[in-house]
Amino acid sequence: MNAMFIVEKWMTKNVITVLPHDKIIDAFELMQGRGIRHLPVVENDELKGLVTDRDIRLALIPSPLSSPEERMFHLGALEQVDEIMTTDLITVAPTTTIEEAAKLIAKYKIGAVLVVAQGKLVGILTGTDILCVFIEMLETIQA
Repeated sequence: MNAMFIVEKWMTKNVITVLPHDKIIDAFELMQGRGIRHLPVVENDELKGLVTDRDIRLALIPSPLSSPEERMFHLGALEQVDEIMTTDLITVAPTTTIEEAAKLIAKYKIGAVLVVAQGKLVGILTGTDILCVFIEMLETIQA
C-alpha cells in the first residue's frame, strides 16, 4: 500500500469536537467561526455521534410549510446536540486507503468519515480532503 494514499496522511488530526449536552446554537456558532461543517460529538474520550451543518440548519430553521404555532414550538423544541446528532457513524482506521474512504463517502452520500484508532477519535477525512488528494494526483501526472 502506498503510504501517500492512506487516510492518516490527509485527515485533519486536531479535530474540533462538542459534548452531547452542548447547546445546538453554540455548535452552530463554533462551525461558523471555524468554517467547518462537521462536529464529532465526544464525551469522556468516547465518540458518541456526529452533528453536521445540515443537522443544525434543520433544527434551527423551521420548514416554511409549518404553521405559525409549529414554528413557535420549533424554536424551543431542540436545545442540545445529542437531540440532533447522528449516532449511526461511518468510521475508518488511519491506515484505510483514500480509495476505500472515498467509496464510503460516495456510497453513503456523506460529507466526511471519522477516523478511529483503538476506539478513540483521531481524525476526520472530508470530501474536500479527498478532492485535495485528487488534485495532487493530477498535478503529479501532468508534471
